[in-house]
Amino acid sequence: EARNRVYVAMTGVFNQFFTTDTADAYGGIEVVDTIAGRSQGIGLDDATLGGYPSGLQIDSAGRATTIVNSRTVASFDLNPLTLVDSDVYTSPGFFLPEILADGQGHLLITERGDAMGQNAGLVILDLATGGVQGPLDVGGPPNSVAVFERP
Repeated sequence: EARNRVYVAMTGVFNQFFTTDTADAYGGIEVVDTIAGRSQGIGLDDATLGGYPSGLQIDSAGRATTIVNSRTVASFDLNPLTLVDSDVYTSPGFFLPEILADGQGHLLITERGDAMGQNAGLVILDLATGGVQGPLDVGGPPNSVAVFERP
């Protein structure tokens, strides 16, 4: 069961060329049981994801996403921990700094675009349909995003 669990994106060990070995035992989505106070180990490894994960998000409907290899968004189920789609979104550039589930069924993606900043902006992914809006121009390559709702 996914309740009382913390999910941790584990990048694995980088070598001197800033790449990771997906055949080792260190990368993937680690599961921590908060009741027992211990790790249950890697539930979804980086080889299955297609590379090292970062930027993990889970929305209120239980849809989980992570950034893979700094430029692709993948989705996975929590129970059982299985890959759903290894390529929900791929950057036309080389780096996605952050993703954020907005609480309204969307995943907000900070898209830095290519080396010249082309195609940079905020991408809005509808988690239910897979529809993509953007990148919406925010004046430059975004790095982080937050949502604030007044009570």
